[in-house]
Amino acid sequence: MSENGMIQKVDLYQIWEQEEFRQILPFKEYIFDMLIHLDIVSEQRRYDTKTGSRLPIENFFVPCMLTQRNDTDYLTQECTPERTVSLAFVFKGTIIPPALPNRLICACLSMWTLKEYQGRKLMFSGFVGLSFDKEHDIVVCVEGNKILLYLVHKRSKGLIIPDIATSVRDCLFVTLERISEFYQSTIHCKANNKLPFHTEYSCSKLNCFTPEENMVVDTEECLCEHGENIKHNWRVWNQKLEQMQCDPSCPGLSEYSLDQIPSNPELLRLSGNCEEDLIHELALRLGMEEIDWRDIGKNYTGNTQMVRRRKQVKSRIPDDILDCIPTDEILDKLAPKIGKMVFQLGTELGLSIADLENIDKCSPNLTAQNKEVLFTWRKDRSVKPTIRVIKQALVNIRKGVRCLEEVVKNIDAKTLRAVEIVTDKIRDNADRIIQDIQTSQILDHMMTNLVISVDDRRRIEQHAGQDDQNKALLDIVIKMREPAYSVFVDGLRNYGYEDIANDLKCDFSPSPVSAETKGLSDWNVPLYKVRLQKNYLKIITDIQHENIVDHLISKEVLSVDDGKKIESGKTPQEKNRNLMDILLRKSEQGFNEFLKALRKDSIYADLAEQIEKTEVTSTDMATLHKCLK
Repeated sequence: MSENGMIQKVDLYQIWEQEEFRQILPFKEYIFDMLIHLDIVSEQRRYDTKTGSRLPIENFFVPCMLTQRNDTDYLTQECTPERTVSLAFVFKGTIIPPALPNRLICACLSMWTLKEYQGRKLMFSGFVGLSFDKEHDIVVCVEGNKILLYLVHKRSKGLIIPDIATSVRDCLFVTLERISEFYQSTIHCKANNKLPFHTEYSCSKLNCFTPEENMVVDTEECLCEHGENIKHNWRVWNQKLEQMQCDPSCPGLSEYSLDQIPSNPELLRLSGNCEEDLIHELALRLGMEEIDWRDIGKNYTGNTQMVRRRKQVKSRIPDDILDCIPTDEILDKLAPKIGKMVFQLGTELGLSIADLENIDKCSPNLTAQNKEVLFTWRKDRSVKPTIRVIKQALVNIRKGVRCLEEVVKNIDAKTLRAVEIVTDKIRDNADRIIQDIQTSQILDHMMTNLVISVDDRRRIEQHAGQDDQNKALLDIVIKMREPAYSVFVDGLRNYGYEDIANDLKCDFSPSPVSAETKGLSDWNVPLYKVRLQKNYLKIITDIQHENIVDHLISKEVLSVDDGKKIESGKTPQEKNRNLMDILLRKSEQGFNEFLKALRKDSIYADLAEQIEKTEVTSTDMATLHKCLK
């Protein structure tokens, strides 16, 4: 914990299971809540802004245990005057109580993605580095009585989008305001409007700060002690709401910024603010031949309508949904609703022109192209690919957010967070799983618990190599989510892979599958199949198949070829698996004849009775139906 500042609740509970702490175990939930309340343990996610309740999360940040200071060269190498603007929240007194910046860091981690630099996570005592998007990084650090905020552009500070700077400043200001109010309330301070901190803005030297009270709004100039006009940086941090153009006094882009090669999104946004005639004139002035311009109009008619100015649009999608990574299902449903905006969407999401041209060539239709754009974007985890990012991209390309609202309107945030946890856990442990495990018994366990179908098993086992089978299994577990994930982890634990199971264990309570049973019936989820599959493990373990197969062939449930396929198994269990693979595809008549075959041998009479009387719940039906869809 002192190195990375992270802990899971289950890990803390394991510590408390030691003899010295046994007396507190019965009160572990209460004590854990108290640790959060006292800022000894802090959630990595932010509080729900509407209810004030804590959002469920698996990982927790322990600020009091994080002792290592920032020993990277990120500040000196990346936060340079040419690429960075900064401000400071200055507190009264000489130092800031440690709990306050620790809580601020936790809030930052819930809003943005923790940045990695030279293979290390930028999270240290009193310091955190975050990625806002592919162009902008955020640094928050404590120095004496100041909390410093840096906004770093990948290329030049002149390219920092003021909307982004303003939103980051607002987020941190409001968070500090709430935290300060909380601590004032704990010491029974009288309520007043005076905050314990004020804001100061730096010049290009990044260590020279001027109080905000000196920035008289009506003046065009406010010089720091170095003679630099701080007002330019102040305007970046304080973008006027809905301002459509620069102030008359704006100096424009710096020479350094003008020397930069514009990115695809920047070109896209520029073109969106210009009429086609103006773009035509600009292209000719830049040296394009008229014939080339006509070719563009002929070949890219769907791509010439670009987006307008970036703007924030309120939606009916809750924040806890917006901060989640979209599932395959969400992307599949959204893709057909986007229409002809493939190029614009891909550019807004950061895909390269080469990627987009490849998608255009290889994908057969618009829906397939949109789907490929969305899935390609989601694979890149350098910045967390959240639903909020898609929402903003749709706004930027003037598509609007109604289509996204429709797709996610019935989505449960708890389920989405569970999907994120499952996906991250599997990704972190994928190499061990792929290289180390044998799947046969685990698949038996998953079949018995109805979380994979006989077709799923066949798709997994059609691969020749064990590694490829394991990859296919992981793909299905990620796709099926809960309860497949929990059953998979239990299977690992039951069949000799306890270390991997412990690393995959998640501390969440997924939404019950029975909630999905609306409209299900015995017609689309046959009861006999559920009963047969719930007894899968017992059947393949206990029976001798020969006489049973003979009976089924005599009743024309199985063919002679089916019998040969069953006998191709190398072990009795493999032969029984082959039998079950066939039976689960047969009609109810095949099921009934199978029970008759069992009853012909007194040894299996009890098993036949158990299968026939196996209870089938709505949850069982929903779980198997999910596999069969």
